[in-house]
Amino acid sequence: MNNSVILHQTPTDELSERIGNIVAEQLKNLFPKQQLQPVKSILTRKETAEMLGVSLVTLNVWTKSGTIQGTRVGTRVRYRISDVEAALKDIRSIKYQRSK
Repeated sequence: MNNSVILHQTPTDELSERIGNIVAEQLKNLFPKQQLQPVKSILTRKETAEMLGVSLVTLNVWTKSGTIQGTRVGTRVRYRISDVEAALKDIRSIKYQRSK
């Protein structure tokens, strides 16, 4: 086997595209049945309720009270994932904290 090194100048964009194509092809060969699904940034009422583990009625009450921010698209209500995450608040328990 020949142990010679061949150097060739390739633009960064072209090299990046070639590497991306090779990686995508290899992933497709490894996982032929699985397809990558795009991450949704806007959820329906049903998807949001399932994500939070509450009923649609509870989600409606929370939306009307301002607990969670909904967005109207035409006649439909949708929820941004960022708004849902913003509505989640950390609860700090003071029961077991030491007094200073």
